[in-house]
Amino acid sequence: MSYLFDSSSIFIAFKRDKEDLLLDNYTINLAIFELGNIIWKEAYVFRSMTIKDAVEILDMFSEILSTMKIIEIRSLKREILNLAVEMGVSYYDAAYAYVAKDKNLILVTEDKRLRNALSESGIKVINLDQLNKAVR
Repeated sequence: MSYLFDSSSIFIAFKRDKEDLLLDNYTINLAIFELGNIIWKEAYVFRSMTIKDAVEILDMFSEILSTMKIIEIRSLKREILNLAVEMGVSYYDAAYAYVAKDKNLILVTEDKRLRNALSESGIKVINLDQLNKAVR
């Protein structure tokens, strides 16, 4: 089985020291920017880390992402927009859903709202805890 990780699951895998689950699996190029935003928010908005710590974590995420297969979404796609409107999710979330469906991958997300929205779509979706149990 191959898995497509959204940024929420990549971030939680990192926090739980479960980066091995990401190895040789997939994400989309959007995740790079979403992870950068998560780090920025922790450093600037929440003040939970220094800029030095944020830069170190950013470097770690770069290393983690280098072990993953990154699927490029190079243009705005009508299919993603249609899926977003149909399911009532953001274009970002629909991009992950579209790639999971198109590439026959299981989407791994910590976003409960997204998992619920996809539950009847035929797109396979799980969270990290479910994945961790499945690979044991």
